[in-house]
Amino acid sequence: MTDRPGRAERRRILRRRNPFASVSVGDPLDAAADDRFPDVPSINEAAFAAIRDLIAQKADRPWERFAVMVLGEVGEGKTHLMARLRRRSREADPPFSFAYIQPIEDPERPFGYLLREWVANLCIPNDRKLDDRKGGSAPIDALLGAVFREVIEAEVRDRPPRRVEALIREMRADPAAIFRHPVGDGAYLEMEKRVRRRIRPHLPRISDDFWTALMGLRHPHKRYAAAAWLQGALLRPADAERLGLPPDPDAAPAHGEDAARRRLTALSDLMTRYRQISVLCFDRLENLETPEQVRAFGRSMEFLVDGLPAALPVVCFRGFQWEETLRHKLNQHVVTRLEANRFQLEGCTPEQAAAVVRSRLATALDLDDDEADLYPFDPDALRSAFSGGMESPREVVIQANRMLQEILGETAEPAGPVDPEAALMAAFATERQAAAADFDRHPPDRGRLGRALRLYLTLHPSADMSVRAGERQVDFFCDATLDGRTVPMAFIIDIEAHHLSVGAAFDRGIAHLEGHDEAGAVYIRDDRRPIPETWRATRQRQRCFQRLGGRAVDLDRESAVDWYALTRLHYRVTAGEIDWVDADGEPAPVPPDRWRAFVRSAIADGRIAGFADLDRAVMAAFAGAGEPARPASITAK
Repeated sequence: MTDRPGRAERRRILRRRNPFASVSVGDPLDAAADDRFPDVPSINEAAFAAIRDLIAQKADRPWERFAVMVLGEVGEGKTHLMARLRRRSREADPPFSFAYIQPIEDPERPFGYLLREWVANLCIPNDRKLDDRKGGSAPIDALLGAVFREVIEAEVRDRPPRRVEALIREMRADPAAIFRHPVGDGAYLEMEKRVRRRIRPHLPRISDDFWTALMGLRHPHKRYAAAAWLQGALLRPADAERLGLPPDPDAAPAHGEDAARRRLTALSDLMTRYRQISVLCFDRLENLETPEQVRAFGRSMEFLVDGLPAALPVVCFRGFQWEETLRHKLNQHVVTRLEANRFQLEGCTPEQAAAVVRSRLATALDLDDDEADLYPFDPDALRSAFSGGMESPREVVIQANRMLQEILGETAEPAGPVDPEAALMAAFATERQAAAADFDRHPPDRGRLGRALRLYLTLHPSADMSVRAGERQVDFFCDATLDGRTVPMAFIIDIEAHHLSVGAAFDRGIAHLEGHDEAGAVYIRDDRRPIPETWRATRQRQRCFQRLGGRAVDLDRESAVDWYALTRLHYRVTAGEIDWVDADGEPAPVPPDRWRAFVRSAIADGRIAGFADLDRAVMAAFAGAGEPARPASITAK
């Protein structure tokens, strides 16, 4: 029992720590957010219970084909619902894995994107807190442990030694337990052989290469390369050799999509055998801006539902967006699948609104929820404030904050940023911290880097960039105008780890530079995919690109974090999730024009520092267009 602070002490604490100052619920993937404010389970309980039952049904009968659609406006609890599903993933019997998937950017590679996001989520514990990088075993380890357990149980079925019998019991509760036991490499290698002999015949759609990569996950020195291959990355020859895989003979995007479908199918077949399913939550779909992106999303949904029994997609839309925009752009088969299990989130009853207020007060005052009362709020005043209808949880927090301001006077913490730029800067800092703390969830991603690059180009603080869509190796073309001079420029983002693909990117940059009397080109690469010095032909192309005036930008971790954070923030702004306090003292979503002004000024004055190298490269390419540039290099690490 916690000592209950007196009334004067409560007021003092609430002046210093206002639990209603923010309506943000944080990242649904961050287990630390679970402790921020206690949940009010009764809010949207019917939808949660129905989805929970559908998950159990999918685990029991994975061959049944269905999806889930959640409709709710901003603040009605979609993020809370997803966080509850993530927590449920650890408590369910059997447990399921949880993946949070943001909008697709590259409509040409929907299956590659789906594979990368799914496997990236499977490789990270769902109970890990972003600020400590710890947690239990990852779902992919539990899957591999289940494979080993089947082999061990089959091999010692009649008379298991006592030590092995104890291990089997432990693995039934946690399949990944085997990796915490001192089993020698020789025993593992023997088990790997028996896995292929015993299990492979039952799963004919899983290739030898997939098994090899999967087994590589248990070796610390192979794990990164194994996870990258499972995510669809083209491996460097040295990494492929380390894993025991043949080098990829074809780096073409179409081949990558075919390979992604095969790996998705293999993963689903393996998970289905061991009753392990994944709930894939798709959120912030307001950011599907082009018809091509919408069609790519539809193809992904169709393949998930009809072709991958281990996957249960949960798709979140704002109601107006679904009815007025997306419903008529998707094919009828996808619409039927989604609307078969459609859940509309609802607002709070007066009792639930009071429970939200009580839970936030309890957190601020360091009390158990059942110890807290509503003081300093008047219960009758609260009941009256929320008696008019079903308020969203977001509106409840906003109204409670307004009432607390009146009760405590001007000394209370303000309701929120009173300027859109302050709200956006605070939100960017939050996104940056989340991306930096959980960088593993942000593998090199051409689409998201491209989104950040487009924002930089279209909102450039000093040059007028007339941006056009690129082509295969080129992300964007633009006519850059500065001081009355216009230079055609090409921007290439390359994250590939295959020498053929990297060489083709440089060739395209060379062709652009040679095709104009004055031209600029910038090559951008995430330094987690360095170009090895041993790629002599590729390095020769790079030197040629640079002799012609091409510029290279090597995104180190700090810069890449800024790029990914800006993209994440763009998704949130487009979804209407970032608020400021307007002239009437009312919270309101940041409007698009203020968002554009923020991006332009924050890049210009260095508050978003990760674009400084890019800006120097752009200005150098512009100034040196038509003249040879001093060669730079992207060093292998």
